[in-house]
Amino acid sequence: MKPCFALLCLISLALVACNQPGAKERPVHKRVQYFLLRAEAALERYAFAEALALADSAARYDPDEPAIAFLRGRLYAEMAQFAQAEAAYQEVLRRNPRFKGAWHNLANLKARQHQFREAIRLYHNELKHHPGAASWQAIGRAYRELGQVDSAAYAYQQALSLDSSYVPAYIGMAQLLDNEGRFEAALPYAAKAQQLSPASPETNYLLGELLMKNGRFEEALRYLQQAATAWPWHAAIQYSIGQTLLRLGQRAAGEAALRRAEQLRPLNAQLQMMEEAVRTTPGNPYAFAALGSVLRRLGRYDEALRAYTIALFLSPNNPEILHNVAALHFVQGDTLTAIATYQQVLAIDSTFADAWLNLGILYALRGEREAARHAWQQVLRYDPEHPAARRYLARLARP
Repeated sequence: MKPCFALLCLISLALVACNQPGAKERPVHKRVQYFLLRAEAALERYAFAEALALADSAARYDPDEPAIAFLRGRLYAEMAQFAQAEAAYQEVLRRNPRFKGAWHNLANLKARQHQFREAIRLYHNELKHHPGAASWQAIGRAYRELGQVDSAAYAYQQALSLDSSYVPAYIGMAQLLDNEGRFEAALPYAAKAQQLSPASPETNYLLGELLMKNGRFEEALRYLQQAATAWPWHAAIQYSIGQTLLRLGQRAAGEAALRRAEQLRPLNAQLQMMEEAVRTTPGNPYAFAALGSVLRRLGRYDEALRAYTIALFLSPNNPEILHNVAALHFVQGDTLTAIATYQQVLAIDSTFADAWLNLGILYALRGEREAARHAWQQVLRYDPEHPAARRYLARLARP
């Protein structure tokens, strides 16, 4: 199995997105600062509608402040709403062409849409005003996607000349050499990335892969297992662990890891399909809901919540999506929030039989037998032949 770094590239894009405004030609109104700080906090917890409302509140005090448009750009970019994000960043640049991070984040949008040559041009615009490792590293990544190895290597080296501790540039250089089959040359870059960021599953995975490809299996296993602990859903890591264990003579453990990789592979493939769906149809709430459901099944609960929250931003109070959110809280063991969310679903659509069914299960788990009975009776009211509801009610009737 060839390791797939598409997800890692997306993570790197998110990590290097600029979020600090540049120097202003005029002071920022204190109330604008207040609302922008609150909007930042809302954005961090995926409260997208709240963050947008707070940005609108800030604009009432100074509608021409570019930092407000910059935050809107980040908000829409976080939700993969590319057209709105681009419009916001263009508004920032219209007001202040030197605003730090605006060209860079605009370039990130183009890269996420696979418009790599345009992204490179925009990253260079950022570098004209604000030279930095992040933009050079992003240029390297774009050139790597275009298959221009020498240009990518030059960009990564430029990034490292500006910041010798910049982990994404070491990762990018290691991946570039890895893709060229230059495993020995790639290894020092991966080792440096892991040294600088030892807790990162990305750096541990990359170093483990390259150690394995260099025949250093015992060393590789340590890093691959660390990566697997953080990313238990990652099929390629499990595959590499399996291959490494087999080469170390641990046949039973190796075959178990390979079986785990095969079990994970279909969900990983679905994840790639859903990620492509939200990239190509960013206005479709059901694409984000489907992405959230795959992430939930993989145990990536925080990312699932983010996807569901974007879906609800696009389709507020959608009972089907809210039902998925309730299920997410359910599997995480947050029964009170799950109950409240199922009740929210039923306030919107009282005929939603599956919501009644799951609400009844939660009540039963809490020992609230009569509440569970009522919920399951509601299921039969709207679906008289529902087998699960009949079965659960029969159990309640037993002494």
